[in-house]
Amino acid sequence: MKISPKQYAKLIDEYTENAVGDDDLNKKIALIAGFVKRNRDQAILDKIVDEYDKLSRDKGGELLVQLENGKKLHEEQIEKIKEKISQKRGVASDKIQLVSIVNPKLIGGIRVKIGNNIIDGSIKSKLTRLQLSLT
Repeated sequence: MKISPKQYAKLIDEYTENAVGDDDLNKKIALIAGFVKRNRDQAILDKIVDEYDKLSRDKGGELLVQLENGKKLHEEQIEKIKEKISQKRGVASDKIQLVSIVNPKLIGGIRVKIGNNIIDGSIKSKLTRLQLSLT
C-alpha cells in the first residue's frame, strides 16, 4: 500500500507530538526515516516536508499566502494586502505568512495563492478572459 505525503506528515505529527527532549525526538524521526526508506519513498521527501509544514501551520492557525507580482512590492503595500486578507479570512495579520514572488512575466496586477485557491488579478488573466468573452 502506497502512503501519501499527507499521510506521512500526519504520522510524523502524531508520533513526535509527545517527544520528550531532543534525543527522544531524534530517535522518533530516525524511525520514521527508516520507515520511509523501507517503503522506498525517498523521492517524495520534499513533498512530505511540505505537507508537514502545511499541517504545522494549520495547527497553529497560520495562513500561508503566496503573492506573485511583476515587480518588488514595498513593505507598506505588503502590509495592506495582509490586512485585506486578514479581514476577508478572519485570521489575525500576524498569523499570515506572506511570501512575495517577483515574476517578470506579469505585466501588471497580482496573483494570490491561499491554500488551493488562486486569485488571479493579473493583466494577462484579464486580457485572456476578455478575449474568451469576445470569441
